[in-house]
Amino acid sequence: MIAARRNVTVTPSRLDWMMAGMVGVARRLTGRARGLDQDNANSGASNWNTEINGAIAELVASRYYGVPWELGYVSPLDPVSREFFKKPDCGPYQVRATDYRSGHLIVRPNDNDMNAPYVLVIVEPGGDCVLVGRKKCRDARQDPYWRGDKNSWWVPQSDLEDL
Repeated sequence: MIAARRNVTVTPSRLDWMMAGMVGVARRLTGRARGLDQDNANSGASNWNTEINGAIAELVASRYYGVPWELGYVSPLDPVSREFFKKPDCGPYQVRATDYRSGHLIVRPNDNDMNAPYVLVIVEPGGDCVLVGRKKCRDARQDPYWRGDKNSWWVPQSDLEDL
């Protein structure tokens, strides 16, 4: 059993970063092959950065919770991996990464598993990751969090629950 906590700092190793980097690059190349060449509209960051930060956030969350990291890699040529991509990032958890210290937990309209816990991880400039907190999808998809300009729900860190 994991003690209820918030703002847990984890320092990934260089090997962790290498693995996350490879997964992030594979994800980005797959996205490009599928015609997804735009920057991430929500963060304004390059999708290369978004994919690698997302991968390291998933890796540290999977270790924190003691569940397998599903990698979330999708091959444009493999229909089995397309189905695999629809699974949670690690165990039952969906992981959202941000490199903003004041970042929000973002839930999108196509996030449909209302019981899934969403975890916010901040990827800091020095390489540390902070597991901030979590919130179930159904609780995040509430009117006060809706941002029409971003077409998504933005939950502030102060409204997240313990990990």
